[in-house]
Amino acid sequence: MLAIDVGNEHLEGKNIAPGTALELHYTIGPEADYQVKIVFASGRVLEERVGYVDAGYTSHDYLVVYSDRIADETGPGGMPASAR
Repeated sequence: MLAIDVGNEHLEGKNIAPGTALELHYTIGPEADYQVKIVFASGRVLEERVGYVDAGYTSHDYLVVYSDRIADETGPGGMPASAR
C-alpha cells in the first residue's frame, strides 16, 4: 500500500506490483511538505518526508520506491531523471 499526504489531501494506491508505475493527482493548495508511506507485502513500513509543493508552481514529481528508501527522481524540466 502506498499513501501520500500532501497538504490537506490523502492519496492511496493499493496492490502495486514491483516495477509498476502509478500516477496520482492532487490539487496544490498552500505550500506544504508531503509525506510518503509504503507498506510492503511483508508488512514492513517505510515512511519519509519526500518533497515540497507550492501553489505557485505546476509540478510533476517522480518518486521511486526502493527497498530501503523513497527517492525523488525528478530531473530537469519536471521529467523523470531516467529520461535524460
